[in-house]
Amino acid sequence: MQLLAIAGGAPPGGEDWLSCCGMFVILPLVVFLAGRAVVRRSGWSGCSALLLAGLPYLLLRGMVAGYQPSDDGDVRADQETGRQALGFYVWLVAIAGASVLWVVVRRLAGGGRNSAEPDAAPDPAT
Repeated sequence: MQLLAIAGGAPPGGEDWLSCCGMFVILPLVVFLAGRAVVRRSGWSGCSALLLAGLPYLLLRGMVAGYQPSDDGDVRADQETGRQALGFYVWLVAIAGASVLWVVVRRLAGGGRNSAEPDAAPDPAT
């Protein structure tokens, strides 16, 4: 940070950090956990994916709600980055929420965790 201050620049804003972390850290984890939730019918994986995507979304939503109109180009660029990152997190929350919904519906319809096994063949004698 001292180097940036000497060079006359400022460190990246919170929007940049959330955008970068969302793309390279949170996205792969959410996709992995949501996929694991769907394949294994794991409620914990689905809830973890939802939590992992939902917390940064809520944090970023609060930041975007506090934006003030500005004529400064750097401020407007940061605000646009924040709005784009917010849209990205909306999609992540939707993916994680869909996986949780899938697990809940499959568990209710299938009767629990072990319902992934095929049903027994009908008895030909009846």
